[in-house]
Amino acid sequence: MLDSLIIGAGISGLSTAFTLKQNNKNILISERQPRVGG
Repeated sequence: MLDSLIIGAGISGLSTAFTLKQNNKNILISERQPRVGG
């Protein structure tokens, strides 16, 4: 089961994803561009 959906793989999205994964959450990151980082 998905705990969080993160829209955007910029610095904020990646930081949020990192924190959530440290807390054992199941996440999905959705990014429009073919690369991450904003």
